Amino acid sequence: MHPRHLLAGLPGLLILAALRAQGQEQDRPFAVIARVGAQVPARLFSPYPPDLGIGPSVELAVSRALLPWLEVELAAGWSRSTAPTQSSLLPGDPADPSSPLVPLHVTQRLTTVPVLANLRARWPSPWAVRPYLVAGGGGLHADLRVDTGSSSLYPSRDATGWAPVLQAGFGADLRPGSGLLVGVEARWRWGHATLRERTHPSPYVLFGQSRSGDADLGAFCAQATAGWRF
Repeated sequence: MHPRHLLAGLPGLLILAALRAQGQEQDRPFAVIARVGAQVPARLFSPYPPDLGIGPSVELAVSRALLPWLEVELAAGWSRSTAPTQSSLLPGDPADPSSPLVPLHVTQRLTTVPVLANLRARWPSPWAVRPYLVAGGGGLHADLRVDTGSSSLYPSRDATGWAPVLQAGFGADLRPGSGLLVGVEARWRWGHATLRERTHPSPYVLFGQSRSGDADLGAFCAQATAGWRF
């Protein structure tokens, strides 16, 4: 190999050596982790609206190492996505289609609260940066609010439902020492639920035009993580 090639690769070798030395500290078994990021939900009632936008996502988790490369985690989170406000003209008297039209502004918001158990399999290396795969599942509570503002003729509607969900993804941790850890993670979620009005005395499916009333609660989520091992 030409000496110039060796010199060009020297900085990378020095970085890897430093990471290896830094990551040789024995892992502590427990960790408390916070994650903050953004979530892109699936189309809620395909092929019907709403198309929900990107929204915030937060999560708190506690993990326990089972092996040097495997850990189990319990996590709870919160996210919210909002569709663009839609405006339309509707009869001023819902019982009389021929009555004068009035403007109606509708905003749809989906709030989800997942409770999940996850397994993380980490690349078995002593370096400070450790990539991993994550997979898990659990339950998710979804709340869809159709907000019509202050309209008394067309009141706002609220529908909720529980769903089993699965998720999988990948990420990487950087462990700067003293029990601290930071990283990034990306995950995909799959799940369906039937959302029903909770304010109606006999709950019925919201958006009856969607097949069987099922809402797609799938999503893609990217988060930054910070935590402490003890």
